[in-house]
Amino acid sequence: MESQNPTEFKTTRGVQDPGAKCRAAKALASSGDYEAAREALGDLWGGIGQRPDIDGLPPRDQAEVLLRVGALSGWLGSSSQVPGAQGFAKDLISESIRAFEELGDLEKVAEAQSDLALCYWREGAMDEARVWLGLALSNATKPGNLLRVLVITAIIELKSSRLDEALKLLDQAAPLVEEVEDDATLGCYHMERAFVFNRLGGADNFDRALLENTAASIHFEKANHRRYYARVENNMGSMFQGLGRFEEALEHLERARHTFVALGDIGTAAQVNDTRARVFIAQQRYVDAEKIAFAAVSELEKGDEQSLLAEALETQAVALARMGRFQSAQGILKRAAQRYFSQSLKRSRVFSLPPRLSRCTGKQMSAYPRPWTRQPCPVCVLVPAWAPPMPLRPEGKPRVVARLRSRCTSARLS
Repeated sequence: MESQNPTEFKTTRGVQDPGAKCRAAKALASSGDYEAAREALGDLWGGIGQRPDIDGLPPRDQAEVLLRVGALSGWLGSSSQVPGAQGFAKDLISESIRAFEELGDLEKVAEAQSDLALCYWREGAMDEARVWLGLALSNATKPGNLLRVLVITAIIELKSSRLDEALKLLDQAAPLVEEVEDDATLGCYHMERAFVFNRLGGADNFDRALLENTAASIHFEKANHRRYYARVENNMGSMFQGLGRFEEALEHLERARHTFVALGDIGTAAQVNDTRARVFIAQQRYVDAEKIAFAAVSELEKGDEQSLLAEALETQAVALARMGRFQSAQGILKRAAQRYFSQSLKRSRVFSLPPRLSRCTGKQMSAYPRPWTRQPCPVCVLVPAWAPPMPLRPEGKPRVVARLRSRCTSARLS
């Protein structure tokens, strides 16, 4: 897969060829410049929510424009937290898949299927994402396409706490690295390996994660991908938080936040703020933590990424509980549960109950773990902190709500 220099495509005014416009947009999006990619499409597309103008175009150009507009809608919708953007993106990408199938271009079908999987992943629909990625893997043959599909699949498994499976997928992708020249794709590969090693824990894995993050940074710098370079900074902040090196963590997180704010990427900036809030909790700076978590929640409420919103709500609830505002914490916790319910009931996802919040001993203060850690929470008196995952059916929701209320009561939140 040849690496493309996005600076070659900065200006597309006057370019009439739809194929050239789509290639320019794809190159710019690959470097994280989504706004420039949208502009590169020119009069083919008016923006999120507007169907691209494909009337009169040849079938291949129609399919390419649909895919490019759909993929860009997903990225822009996530960056700007535009409600309904992922659904709009899925419709266009699905239409492009059918068009490429009619053309017999399985490589483009695989590319579109992986982009569709990303939209489902952003919405928290992991099972649907896995289905589309499985189809993409069966259709892809080029090294760049295969590597991208395997890396995205590893992201899904990582988010589902299947760390061994995620690492196995990345190991499977390793031989492809030598055949791929695209720095953005290579950076994503190393960044996800860093994620997995960090989550696995231990001194050796921390060193491995550090090396992988360094490699990712080099590739993203070569690709001029400021967004993903900043994501590496966010990952480094999480790593140092886990080691208790909070000042170093905050330095990395502040650099990441500054970059995302400068890029106008409010969605990812909110995720960084959620990480910062957890560092503040670990430092017993509960007022600061609640303030930052509230800011993250306020931004994430605008978009479609409900699982990210639920995580930010949980962080805010922990901060409130540590401040002794237990009734407020319970209310926020219920909102987080509703977000999990909305996804698990629609998508048959596994649901993990929020943490049992209680008064802290003050002696075992550490970073607030996420629901997928399955570890006792050293922040709280009550252990274990996380209930095991429980599949939900619609008729089970009242029972789970009652159980959640009981747990909150036992943790002296009522």
